[in-house]
Amino acid sequence: MDKPLYIPPSKRTTGLKIWCSVCRTDVSGTCHQSGNSLKKCKNGWAHSFRVSGYKKGSKERVVIKLKTRNLEEARREAINIMAAIKTESEVRVLENKDKKPEVKPQLTMMEAMTMYLAHLSGERGPAHTLKVRTGNHVKDIERTMILFAKTMKKNGLNPEKLDISESIDQETVGIFHEFLLKTKKYSNRTYNHYMGNMRSLFNYLNKQEGMDIKNPFNTVQKRKAVTNIKTIEPEEFKKLLDVISLEQGEQILKTGEKKNHYHPFLKDAFKLGLLTGLRREELVSMRYCDIEEDGNGQAVVIASDNLKRNRIMNANETGDIKLTPVPVTPQLRRLLLEMGYQENKNSDKYILAPESNIERKTLMDIISKSFSHYGKLSGLSSDISFRHLRKTFATKMQIVLGDNSHLVTGHATQKILTDHYVNKTVIARVASDKDIFPELDLNEDEKKIEEIKNVREMKNKDKSLER
Repeated sequence: MDKPLYIPPSKRTTGLKIWCSVCRTDVSGTCHQSGNSLKKCKNGWAHSFRVSGYKKGSKERVVIKLKTRNLEEARREAINIMAAIKTESEVRVLENKDKKPEVKPQLTMMEAMTMYLAHLSGERGPAHTLKVRTGNHVKDIERTMILFAKTMKKNGLNPEKLDISESIDQETVGIFHEFLLKTKKYSNRTYNHYMGNMRSLFNYLNKQEGMDIKNPFNTVQKRKAVTNIKTIEPEEFKKLLDVISLEQGEQILKTGEKKNHYHPFLKDAFKLGLLTGLRREELVSMRYCDIEEDGNGQAVVIASDNLKRNRIMNANETGDIKLTPVPVTPQLRRLLLEMGYQENKNSDKYILAPESNIERKTLMDIISKSFSHYGKLSGLSSDISFRHLRKTFATKMQIVLGDNSHLVTGHATQKILTDHYVNKTVIARVASDKDIFPELDLNEDEKKIEEIKNVREMKNKDKSLER
């Protein structure tokens, strides 16, 4: 005997109903005859899934009975059928028929994704709308699009036929949501990243392609991501510098190939990373002419191009170029002098590895990989990388400048800096050495006890002398 069909609230799908041929009506949570829960209905044999909806711009109702009694299969079929119903101009009522509406979407999901990736690569759209994106950023978006398309395929939905304006709705977003969290078990941070990338696709279609469609990813709630901000301790950094040598730079790869991570400029690169807090790209781009002096000829600021922000804001086109004023602290000033500041002052030479013929982009990769290699040798935690030097610098600036620290770190707001870069534990350690309530003498009781003790000792001495 067939069990009664039931659609839990979490699995409800637009257009999908349970039809009871005994009651001659759609049923949901309760049986129309007994009034009891549908799960206990004795007429389970009479239940069937069916999909119903109205054609777009019409009052004509379309009803399609499904053969499957499997809920997940019914949900997938419902999504495809509802997409067809909304876009088909001549759909007939297909009750009790196997044929499903075949529709050619106006713009498929795959076509929309291809357009978006072309735009990010600077190959689609008028020149004034284009923004320069890094290859890594474009690849990241592409990975998200591929993952979404594969998720749809695994759930019986063809991304090459799904209409971007009609078929990508709350049901499909829900499928992706469950895939990320339950199937892949991604962290909240990764989940937010993928959902944000998908949201950006629809924002692009509306803004750049002139489409007027609802963004189904706007309903996705951002999940709380716990940020464990790590920084590098002074002792750890010193150990790192101590192990940098040609002899210890050798690494044997899995292929058996030998590779040496040593470069003469590595110590300077790591020190500059710590003392400036700059990203790799900005670090290798610094020139001696970027250093500003005070009236006494002493270096005080490095005007660094905020490359990440300027690229995002398309600053080269708009002219809204922002510079990050990096403070030249006493330690950084001594390092610059050691690296040849006096000899190269005001020149167009790079500060880091000025004589090297290595491309700047390659320098960035060398710095990252060498940091990881020598970091492992020095005992650094495996989850500490070169970018943590920036977090260490930001934490120190927070201690020195308070809520003005974002002005010298290049962050748009203090909140971004506080939430993602400042190590609160380090701040607490510094505060633990400060007498924050000097006006309150909370040790008065201890002083009184000490005074009473001294008085008693004096009395005891007097008594002993009398004897």
